[in-house]
Amino acid sequence: MQKPARLLSDSDISAMLTEAQNANHPERLASHVYTLAVDRKRLASRIAELAQSNNAYEQLAAQAKSILQREGTRVGLFAFGRKGQIDAMRSEIAALVQQNQDLIKTGEQLRRHAQRSQEASTQTRALERDLLIAQSQLQQFQQHALDARNGQERASRLEEDLIRAQSRISDLQNELAEALSRSTNSQAPADDELQARLAELHEELTAANQTIVELRSEIVRIKHDQPAPSDAMGYAERTFQLRYNEAMQKLVDMETRLVSTEGNLQEAQNALQRAQQETEAKQQRLDLLQADHDQLMATRSSLQRELDQVSSQNERLSHTARDAEQSVQRIQAELSDRQERVRQQDVQLINLQASLRTLNETIRSTQSDLDSATAELRRSSEELVASQAQVQSLQTQHGKYVDQINDLIGKHEVLERDIRIQEEAHQERLASLSSQLTETARALAEVTRQREALQDHNTRMKEVILQQRQVIASTSKARHEFKTLAQELALEVKQKDQALGVQRLEIAALRRQLDEALSMQRVIPFRGAATPAEPPAPAAESQDQQYVDSPSP
Repeated sequence: MQKPARLLSDSDISAMLTEAQNANHPERLASHVYTLAVDRKRLASRIAELAQSNNAYEQLAAQAKSILQREGTRVGLFAFGRKGQIDAMRSEIAALVQQNQDLIKTGEQLRRHAQRSQEASTQTRALERDLLIAQSQLQQFQQHALDARNGQERASRLEEDLIRAQSRISDLQNELAEALSRSTNSQAPADDELQARLAELHEELTAANQTIVELRSEIVRIKHDQPAPSDAMGYAERTFQLRYNEAMQKLVDMETRLVSTEGNLQEAQNALQRAQQETEAKQQRLDLLQADHDQLMATRSSLQRELDQVSSQNERLSHTARDAEQSVQRIQAELSDRQERVRQQDVQLINLQASLRTLNETIRSTQSDLDSATAELRRSSEELVASQAQVQSLQTQHGKYVDQINDLIGKHEVLERDIRIQEEAHQERLASLSSQLTETARALAEVTRQREALQDHNTRMKEVILQQRQVIASTSKARHEFKTLAQELALEVKQKDQALGVQRLEIAALRRQLDEALSMQRVIPFRGAATPAEPPAPAAESQDQQYVDSPSP
């Protein structure tokens, strides 16, 4: 018997509600609601099983009622007043099934609300991700503006360096002019120092010009690449403001949806609490049904005990019937004795007329007792006759069955004896047939050996003929010798054919003997063993005849 599924207890349901309220997860709540719906389905199936068991108990009670009515006992029928309660239970079961369907629908609604909440949370996460992206872009714009400001500062520093370099170049040019003027006025020994100083001034001037060129190119690049700080900051602020306004609008929408979702979740929690209360009520009803079930089981056991009492009463009635038969016999004996005494009293009445009245009263009382006893005796006699008739019919049937069984046993023994005799006869026939088949196989093997020898001889003759044909083809003189040899071979073949004919006759005689033996034993003839010896002989004969009768080449 399959074990019924376990129902959720109050502690399990309370734990589920506590977890769902503390975690505030719609998916978890939907899972719990689905679990409760499955539990309600199990409860409905358990109630249906109880209804089936109640129907079974009702059928059992109907059977017990029929048995009690047939036996004529006065057992109380208090268990049959449960029909109204069973109908009420069925109506409650139908209401519970409807409530379970409503709970399933509520669970589906909660599942849809949870799905919408999940979609809202997904959109919220997407908006948060877009907001983070906008913030990162704003940071990039701010960094870009900072880099532009740093570039402007660097360009201003480079311009200052350029101004300083230009002043340095002008100083160098002035020193170079002074050096040139001194060189024209100075003496010859100072030319080497002057040349060295001029070379240094030229190098410094070249390096300063190179530095000026690099600074100018760097300033141009910075001014070309970096926009103005005010423009970059304005663009970044406008972009961030637009993104921020969109994100805030989406967040407002998400908050609205979350508020509606929280309302739906609150409704779901309220529905879950109502479902818990209904579950407790159903559990109480289930306990009541279980108590009714236990009471019906107790009623069934009491009815079983009463049925046992009825069977024991029937046994006692049978013993009473046997005692009644014995008492009827005793009453018959007493009745015969009383009748004898009545005859004696009649004789005495003729002689004692004075005590007639007294005797008549005695006779009347005795006659009334005798009538009651006679009525009881008649009823007992009728019951006895019916019982004897049943016993005689049963004995007659039992005798018929015994005769049939004895006949079947005798037939079975005769069949077994016939089967053993037939098996022994078949074994003897099989032994004789196997010996005959062995002899026939030996004879067939001998014939096959002779035939193989004849075929070998024919093969050798064919080889000789082929050799002779080759000789005849090579020379025309051997034709006459070939014809002579062919005639001799044909004569030899005819002799062999005659010998084969004699052997065929012997084989045919053996085959007829074998067929007669097989037909006598009522066994299907085995004709495949002797057939291989026949067909090749005419072929060899025709082939040799072809060699003999064919014209010479």
